[in-house]
Amino acid sequence: MSDPSVAPELQPTINIAVGEMDRWLDTMRGPRGYTGPTADWWRHGFTWTGTTLDWRYEGIICGYIALWRRTLDGHWLAKAQWAADDLLAGQSPGGHFSYGPAKFGSYVAATPHGAACAIGLLELALALREAHSEAWQPYAAAAELTIHGVLVGELWDAAHRLFREAPADGRFLPHHGASVCEALFRQAELRHAAEPIEQYALPTARAILAQQVHRSGDRLDGAIPYHVDGTRGPHKYLPVCIARCIPALLQSYTWTGDARFVEGAWRAFAFLQRWRNADGSFPAVVYPGGRSNQYPHWIAATGDILRAGVALRDHGISTEVDATWWWLLHAQDGSGGIATAHGIGAQMRQRRPRLPDVRDLRHVPGWCDKAFRALAAAATDVRPLDRALSSQHRCTFHGRLLTFSEDETTVEICHGREVRYRWRKSDDWPAICAPEFVTE
Repeated sequence: MSDPSVAPELQPTINIAVGEMDRWLDTMRGPRGYTGPTADWWRHGFTWTGTTLDWRYEGIICGYIALWRRTLDGHWLAKAQWAADDLLAGQSPGGHFSYGPAKFGSYVAATPHGAACAIGLLELALALREAHSEAWQPYAAAAELTIHGVLVGELWDAAHRLFREAPADGRFLPHHGASVCEALFRQAELRHAAEPIEQYALPTARAILAQQVHRSGDRLDGAIPYHVDGTRGPHKYLPVCIARCIPALLQSYTWTGDARFVEGAWRAFAFLQRWRNADGSFPAVVYPGGRSNQYPHWIAATGDILRAGVALRDHGISTEVDATWWWLLHAQDGSGGIATAHGIGAQMRQRRPRLPDVRDLRHVPGWCDKAFRALAAAATDVRPLDRALSSQHRCTFHGRLLTFSEDETTVEICHGREVRYRWRKSDDWPAICAPEFVTE
């Protein structure tokens, strides 16, 4: 049976894509968990390539649980548990998650990474309890250590009734606060406890709504700012971040019945649809005056936009996302991974690139997990692959023509016959790293 949330012609492609992503994720596992170089808007990491316990675990764990629920195949639940065991092994006594040198790969901030890890752990606890397994309890305990010791213990601002970005940081990032809310809603489902929702989640959700743009008939209507610092008005809206607010708003509606939450979620998604490009992509940034920066077009991260669309459909609200499904699927290559972006190298000049930047092509677990989660939730018949996967692309980096290749064991970037970068998967550091790839 096909998934009613996707067009029938998409279903076979989604099923194949999920099997290939599962195979790619397996190649990205090292001794302590999921590894790899990163590519991001603000910071790229090609030097440290070891495991980092961050928000990648939310999408990976939740994706495997979705596959278990869709197929009833215990293989997928076991893989979710395997991933969650990385978090148990790497959690600090205070509830933080961190691996790797702080300069390169360590995330000790509580949001969004700690909140996302807690979501994954609680999703697994709920699934294991549903499967009548007593193994759920350590995962629940680890998630609650992070929630009470870090999220509530360090980030709750009682005066403003919301979660701050960091203990000494006065900023409020709505999409990070939404991740904390999602963790609290899952905890409430597991423990049947209302107090954390009433005391922390709902006030934070109301704070998100208070920042939403209300301009009927305006293209900015429904936008939610990237961050609020209390000293000036919002200065940018990021579509992929707005999408991460929508599930928490819908959960708030389910809990309270307050129509303002579902209206806010719908208006946020309407903003996304209003700014969506014809090919299914989205601008990187929209500014208060109505100007936008198109590049980079994030690809793997649009899994969160698709997840938001499915969540709205579950509430009876129609969403049109087929173009974005195709945008995501077309970015999967022979390695099984999905490209990070289109146009990372065009951030400054905002001109359509002739060739992809190597950072566009880099398959990053912390972005691919979002695509995997969305695709897994729509899959209907997925089987583990037993064939090797590989890919090769022409690309550029700092004006130099390169070849990017990836197979089951190695990521390599070459200039002609000269290897400029080589990383053997599961290693903490690349074997070859030319100066242009060294991150500070």
